[in-house]
Amino acid sequence: MCGNHILPRSFDGRRAYYSLSKYAGSNVVPDVVSRTPFIVERYWLDQAMYSLAKTFTNGTLPPSNTEFYKYPADIVVPDLTFFINIDSDGNSRSSASLFNQR
Repeated sequence: MCGNHILPRSFDGRRAYYSLSKYAGSNVVPDVVSRTPFIVERYWLDQAMYSLAKTFTNGTLPPSNTEFYKYPADIVVPDLTFFINIDSDGNSRSSASLFNQR
């Protein structure tokens, strides 16, 4: 990866790229939402909360009234958000396989 001599060893370029792509993707929302309703998988909030969980590993999260939980001013806040908790042990069936069984 270019820039390894500048970035610390702990820097994960993939995670940074993914975070940046979610942020950049959220910037097209104002144009689209003005024309039609739409559904987005893993919007900006998903990566922000993942980063919080990885940063505060000792279980003490920042207070709920801090900047960590606020949307950036240039991102549209969703009208409705769903969180779907999927079993991560690999034994859960995907919705696609359940659909194919019908």
